[in-house]
Amino acid sequence: MFRPRMTARCLTMACLFSPALAMSAEMGWSGSVGVSFKNYSRDVDTTGDISYNGTITDPSDGQVLDTLSYNFIPTMAVGADATLPMLTAQGVMTMDKWYFSLKLEDTLSESSVDYKDDADYSADMSRMDSSIVAGYRLDNGWSVFGGLLKAETEETGTVEFSPGDVVAIDATLDVTGILAGSSYSWAMGPGGLSVSGAITRLDVESNELDFDGTNVGVSLAATWTAPLTDSLNYYVDARLQRYDAETTTANDTVTQNYQVVIEAGSPVGNAFPDRVGRTVDVEDNYTGNGFSVSQTETLASLSAGIQMAF
Repeated sequence: MFRPRMTARCLTMACLFSPALAMSAEMGWSGSVGVSFKNYSRDVDTTGDISYNGTITDPSDGQVLDTLSYNFIPTMAVGADATLPMLTAQGVMTMDKWYFSLKLEDTLSESSVDYKDDADYSADMSRMDSSIVAGYRLDNGWSVFGGLLKAETEETGTVEFSPGDVVAIDATLDVTGILAGSSYSWAMGPGGLSVSGAITRLDVESNELDFDGTNVGVSLAATWTAPLTDSLNYYVDARLQRYDAETTTANDTVTQNYQVVIEAGSPVGNAFPDRVGRTVDVEDNYTGNGFSVSQTETLASLSAGIQMAF
């Protein structure tokens, strides 16, 4: 897989912890379950592309069975939109003025990706988020918190790089890092409103593009909570995430060599039916043509659910 070097800087607006769960001043446990809809959007400004040249050779006699040549853009450098239904679960332990939170989010089902102006790509997207947070309540409704976070995004499908040449894609983007921030909560009528903000330091990895360096971001969120019974609340939560990245120009060549078995019905198998079942050599060459990308990812979400104190 061609992996042009990338330097990234992140601006992420997302608070992964809902402080409204931890308003009790005594030791206790609480948890929440909810559903959210996340609107994912990736905008790109791309310069250049990547050239692919490949050959399939039968090592038994040295005959070249097939050659391929085309230009393409990696999946994570293509503009995309998707709406993701997510299941959210969170548990909180409180101890005097301290609270500790574990939060998990996962897609209920994969969602189709709209690759905007590039109809050659067809894929589904899934995503998982997790965080571990510790916080301390100050006076007058203020709290401070810090913790660890992780997010995994995957796109699987196909892309037609040239007529009749359909290639499977499995693109991943993994984000890990730390966050530190503060929140403010106050009572409003029957319930309470919490707003929060944090600074994040993130490491980003992709199986298609290499992100270098540590990325600094900012996070924001707002949560409304109100009681249903003495021990059961409902909540509504709004969040916005933004991620910016830029590549450096890549002109290097990456070569991969491996072996495959010719299958019946494949283009090579149809052209050489007498060689079906043979193991052949494949050489892939990827060359960057002044390739660079400026990428912006935005994730806006709205969720609702119930909270229970134990």
